[in-house]
Parts: sequence; C-alpha cells; structure tokens
Amino acid sequence: MEMIKFVDIEHEQFYNEMEEKYSDRWDVYHQSLFYVLGIDSDTRRNINKLFDFKEHGIKIEGLHAGFQTGTSAKVTRLAFNLWGGTVYDSDEDFDNDKISEQYAVDNIFCCCYALYFWEGVKLRYPNYINWLYPVMVSVPCILLQDTFTIIGTSGINK
Repeated sequence: MEMIKFVDIEHEQFYNEMEEKYSDRWDVYHQSLFYVLGIDSDTRRNINKLFDFKEHGIKIEGLHAGFQTGTSAKVTRLAFNLWGGTVYDSDEDFDNDKISEQYAVDNIFCCCYALYFWEGVKLRYPNYINWLYPVMVSVPCILLQDTFTIIGTSGINK
C-alpha cells in the first residue's frame, strides 16, 4: 500500500489524532474527511466549527465562519463532498435545491493543495483508485473510453 502524503507534520498529527478518536469507526468517510480538513491550518484549528463530534456530522454553516479564506473554503467543500456528497453551501440552499458551483472540480482543485486533495479522493474511493494506480504509473497516458485503452510511448496497446 502506498504511503499517505501529508502537507506537514501538523497535518499528519491531526490525522492520527482523529484516527485514534474514531478507531472504532475509521472508515473511508472518516479517513477522507479528516485527512482533507487537516490539510489547511485554519480548518484544523477550527475543526469544531466544521464537525459536530456529539451529533457525528458535518456543520454546513462552518463554510461561512469568520476564519474561512478562499483556500480553506475549498478544503472544507471537498471534505464535505467526500463525507456525504454535499454540494450545498447552506441548509437553505439544500432546502431550495440550489447547488453551489463552488463544488466543481475546476473551482476546488485550482489551489496549491491539489496534490493533497487527490490523496483525500484516494482515501475515500480506494476500491476505484487502487486497482488503477499501478496502471497509471506504468504508462504515460490512459484514455478512458468504452473500454480502457492504454497509450504507451510506442503506440496503442490493447
């Protein structure tokens, strides 16, 4: 298994603390949520504004907390989306089915944390990623079509 990449030692410590706290239910949802929320120092410091440890759920209103920056909001949105598919910025938006365009990949991944965001996705979807990873690193490019076509340096291989 590949080692998880961390932004810094504080990120790794945060992740390990959350793993210890939730060792009885350390599933892909918890792993990806706490990994991603741990990427940014603002979201780490304000974890109680983003996650309700008593009710065991995300706090959508944390997206609008005073500590949020453009970057920490991207971190929060990705973490919330990986937790439960959230694409709303408030309970009101949810009630009105108003999907935020801020959850689009081009909005979230356009950030210095993109490499670490990918790590969070890999934690959330290991069954889809782990089988593909060895293929991806062994050839320069993969095109996804009806069936997988792998393009190597010498042409198309089927």
